[in-house]
Amino acid sequence: MGRLIKYELKKQQTSRNIILALLLVFLLAVVTGIFTDNGNLVGISVGMEIFVGMFVFFYMGIESLLILNRDLKTKQSQLWMVPMQSWKILGAKYIAAILQIFFISLAYMLAGAACIMSMIAKEGAWESLFKAIRTGMDWLFQGNMDWITLMAIFLFFFLAWTCVIATGFLAVIVSRTVLINSRFAGIVSFILFFAINAIVEYIYDLFAKYGLMGIHSGLYIGIGECAFYIVACIILFVISSVLAEKKLSV
Repeated sequence: MGRLIKYELKKQQTSRNIILALLLVFLLAVVTGIFTDNGNLVGISVGMEIFVGMFVFFYMGIESLLILNRDLKTKQSQLWMVPMQSWKILGAKYIAAILQIFFISLAYMLAGAACIMSMIAKEGAWESLFKAIRTGMDWLFQGNMDWITLMAIFLFFFLAWTCVIATGFLAVIVSRTVLINSRFAGIVSFILFFAINAIVEYIYDLFAKYGLMGIHSGLYIGIGECAFYIVACIILFVISSVLAEKKLSV
């Protein structure tokens, strides 16, 4: 499984390197602007970084789907290269997609921290920084932060995002199993993606309406809400694996 994940991450290496290179250029421009008191350079660089970042995270969300569609279309995937269970290959693609977005998100967070540290170094405000950190830590660990709720919110959005990726995987596989040799398979997968996602959200709303699985209506996020997307991800992944095993594997 580990080798499969590395194999899938290698497919995304080019885009990852380009994104990191652009991020480094923007970071160097911001730092240079800070230490040379060039406000225009800082403003333009930060604006460009945010603008490009929106497209980066959108592309990161669909890159794994584009790779899966290409693999199935060209039959150059390990689905045909080795006699291996399809669920392992799809699982590797799934995990690689999550790791890719995690790496890029971490890089953006580190770049943001570097910009802030540069501003602090320029102003010589280290004492104020340490004081703010101490105050923040005291506030967090004195019970002022509901850690369970905070973790539930992050977990909920993470699971919702992974469910969208699982939906995309299923849409691509269905289109390539029903219309393997059709040039319209890409359009069909695009339509199926929104259709399946709408069905998942419709079921979620029904569960919330009738209080099934402990799901609440409104903005409340708890165990039931997270459990729903876990179950949805598993069901979508199982369906994708079964279709791939029966129609696409060696």
